[in-house]
Amino acid sequence: MGPKEGSGGTANRTSVAANETARTLCKLGKASAVAGIVTGGIVIATAENKPRAAAAVAGGVGGGLAGGEVGAAIGALGGPFAPVTVPAGGLIGSALGGYFGHEAGEGAYDSVTR
Repeated sequence: MGPKEGSGGTANRTSVAANETARTLCKLGKASAVAGIVTGGIVIATAENKPRAAAAVAGGVGGGLAGGEVGAAIGALGGPFAPVTVPAGGLIGSALGGYFGHEAGEGAYDSVTR
């Protein structure tokens, strides 16, 4: 069998540039997670109502993670533009999910404590 004439036989090899981009994005993601944990800790530590702040931070983290997954999945529909649309979708989804998750966490806390 083997590769078809003129195909180059590289269908099962990844691009060096794509691999390097993935490594860089992985490092950025880990750094963002650490920054988010530190920021969340500071928000909780300095809040007047620590349980409410903790609920808001937890909601924001959960919403950000879920939104990033959904946004990246939608970005995967970008076809040949997926190398751009997947990270963009993930970032936009994370931002929106984090915001709405934060609001939902506060709202949940308020509804339980009233």
